[in-house]
Amino acid sequence: MGSGLQPRGVAQYSRIMTTLPSYVLAMVRREPPIEELVVPYSTPVVSFGNFRIARVATLGINPSNREFEDQNKRLLTGQSQRLENLISLNAASTKSLTDSQVSQVISACDSYFEKNSYSWFTPLEKVIRSGLNVSYFDKTACHLDLVQWSTSSKWQALSTKVKEKLLDDGKNHLENQLNQALISVIVVNGISVWRELQLAGFGTPEKVGKLTFPNGKTTCQLLVSKNRGLTFLGWTSNLQSQQGANSNQFLQDLAGWLKLQTKSD
Repeated sequence: MGSGLQPRGVAQYSRIMTTLPSYVLAMVRREPPIEELVVPYSTPVVSFGNFRIARVATLGINPSNREFEDQNKRLLTGQSQRLENLISLNAASTKSLTDSQVSQVISACDSYFEKNSYSWFTPLEKVIRSGLNVSYFDKTACHLDLVQWSTSSKWQALSTKVKEKLLDDGKNHLENQLNQALISVIVVNGISVWRELQLAGFGTPEKVGKLTFPNGKTTCQLLVSKNRGLTFLGWTSNLQSQQGANSNQFLQDLAGWLKLQTKSD
């Protein structure tokens, strides 16, 4: 493993694992800033996988509504359920959650990849496993979001004012996570995430190169930002939605670039 992936403070490990820190309790207990736009009965997604022990995090804007509901907007239940919701917790609101219920929310987030994780993560898993020798499934990697609430509408469909309010709500919580965890490298997937990351005050990325898609025409910019003792590495293409971005060859190319960025000097 390259020097870029060494934990920033292994001594923190025992401290953050002995109890749920107050900032995590606050993340779960807060109420949605715009309740009518958040998926009904959903809870804040603190992380996908245990962020307190991961060394690498991938970063997105906000959780998909499909983490809580099916394509017909029905709440996921039983074997289909991925995360805790207010119905499964028998709770009236996030604000009213007991310590035990908050612990259930965190446990579901920590064990997310032990269950029926959403296929959205598949291309990212391929890239980080090959490029950084970490995985969602062995707890060396996790996924974080700038906004921890799942919205009923897609991010692109939200107004600028709504986006700003959601980002403002999530910013301090993400900062707390990154300050307290062992994460040293953050992999940023797509230009939209980079834009919101910059607006949230996490630094301006530098273009350091580009990759060409297998079709020989489409190009993808490679970006790096070092901020707050963290290394942000990523690309402008969206691996889940852009045609050709999840081809095996392109994913291998991205993995190779990540490996070069984090190898020992």
